[in-house]
Amino acid sequence: MVVKFVEPDMNLIKAIARDMRQADINEIWEARRQTPIKALIDGWDRSDFSAVVVVDDEPCVMLGLVVSDILSGMGVTWLLGTDTALKHKRQFVKLVPQVMNEMLNRCSKLYNWVHSENYESIRWLKRIGFTIEEPEKYGFNGAMFHKFHIERQDYV
Repeated sequence: MVVKFVEPDMNLIKAIARDMRQADINEIWEARRQTPIKALIDGWDRSDFSAVVVVDDEPCVMLGLVVSDILSGMGVTWLLGTDTALKHKRQFVKLVPQVMNEMLNRCSKLYNWVHSENYESIRWLKRIGFTIEEPEKYGFNGAMFHKFHIERQDYV
């Protein structure tokens, strides 16, 4: 099995959008009223760093970092994936330190919001060291989201 990071392009983005996890689709809809393709393109356009994780030539995940405040070191991290990505959890765990270090070298504080019903993402975020706050209303129609965050000194 070959797992690698590649530069995003429209073909990869379309493939991920077409096969996106339903929980991620629900999350981007509740947060921003965006379709999968719109969310991925916007993320790509706004990100200071972005990549697609490809497993055996199949795009599984797109992730990025938007520097939100250079002075305070704040950055918004995001990740959207396919159901296939869930089959490769162990391989992704091996890549986490590389990605986290890249992001935390650019921004010492990372955060974003995760839909309270996106259970797999919440488990993943906890596993890689993010603090998950209590849910609160965020996005459209008062959907419940957890803010999550991590700082350079908290990441080992």
